[in-house]
Amino acid sequence: MINFSENQKAFLKTLKLPFNLDHDLSDEEFFMLDDCVSDYLEIHGIDANDEVNEIGRMCESILDVLAEQE
Repeated sequence: MINFSENQKAFLKTLKLPFNLDHDLSDEEFFMLDDCVSDYLEIHGIDANDEVNEIGRMCESILDVLAEQE
């Protein structure tokens, strides 16, 4: 199981993923999570000045946790 912070878990719940994060993820779930967070970062995590906003920083922190798992 991936050890996300409570803030990260709360954020991930808002993404309404089609699987539960409270168990070891399959490879397919892991890569789906990575893709979903990356896409969300691109769409919602960068402001008009091409700066990473609060949502983007949260996405980046989740992607950092995922990168540590590989």
